Amino acid sequence: MKSHGATRTFGLLTSGGDCPGLDTLIRGVADAATSRYNMNIIGFAGGYRGLIEGDAHTLKSESFSGMLIPGGSRRHSNVSRAAEPRSAASHDAAVGAAETQAAIDSYRRFQLDCIVVIGGYDALKTAYHLSRHGVNVIAVPKTINNNIWCTDISYGFHSAVEIACEAIARLHSTARSHNRIMVTEVMGHTTGWLALYAGLAADADVILMPETPYRIEHIHEHLKRRAERGKFHSIMVIAEGALSEEQSRARYSPGRSKHHESNVGYHIAEQLESETGIEARVTVLGHQQRGGAPSAYDRILATRLGAGVADMLHEGAFGRMAALKGNDTARCRLAEVAGMLRKVPPQHDLLTAAHAVGTCFGTPPA
Repeated sequence: MKSHGATRTFGLLTSGGDCPGLDTLIRGVADAATSRYNMNIIGFAGGYRGLIEGDAHTLKSESFSGMLIPGGSRRHSNVSRAAEPRSAASHDAAVGAAETQAAIDSYRRFQLDCIVVIGGYDALKTAYHLSRHGVNVIAVPKTINNNIWCTDISYGFHSAVEIACEAIARLHSTARSHNRIMVTEVMGHTTGWLALYAGLAADADVILMPETPYRIEHIHEHLKRRAERGKFHSIMVIAEGALSEEQSRARYSPGRSKHHESNVGYHIAEQLESETGIEARVTVLGHQQRGGAPSAYDRILATRLGAGVADMLHEGAFGRMAALKGNDTARCRLAEVAGMLRKVPPQHDLLTAAHAVGTCFGTPPA
């Protein structure tokens, strides 16, 4: 079947870190675009850097065989964020002007009708930046942190939650056997979705997130109350961007760095061990959370979004991002998404449920 829609040839690039379900998404876009609409695909190696330098090759349908299950991205290898063109949202529009023009030149040289950008927070800002310079762009969120505005769930998040939950669950027996505080640090610089979901699913006693600054005294009191009930062990889940109340105030003070100290899990463990006398041990999951094969849920979600992107290409729904709203796929305007973080709201139902079962967030008891 011949495509008579808005797109005959489009570029495809991924940007940022690896993510469970990325190859599944690429396969969904490519299979639907080629088999249903007979479109041509130009793949850019190295993310935005490939677009800037014109490092591209034509992709055929056979290139996508066997891409449903593997994790990460075997093709269209990612590039570090530092190598991407700076967007207008970086508050320095003059920086990256040459790179922006080079990207536009590649877009024209390859006679593209659109570029499909698969990436996270920074990549979406750059995608919007290019769209403001006349490039047709369709974006797809890619992050295990679930922090992209306008989408309820991003593919890869479910897989990361399962990985973190299994790791935390395995620590329960050690905590009970040795009466220890077991601290697990998970990803999440700016949002606590992963810590909240994994902590609640793995029956954590304490969950710390960037959205809710903590006081070590409240955590100490919570552990003391547990000990009075004969529970001398505890499970803590901490997002890597968790902040104390003092750090939260200093973080946005004039002249202060926006980045607080690293290894927050070790810092809190040392404080609690000193305060309580209970031995504390730390596990930092790190990149394990975003590696490996995607969950069945993420394979389905990535496939749905990929097929939806092909429809958007055909219809000319440019300047938008494919998303999941409730149980339905949606199309969000990049202008409303770029530069916006989806944080855990104070009244989220998972927070309500966690408080109801006695989870401590480093704040006074609800």
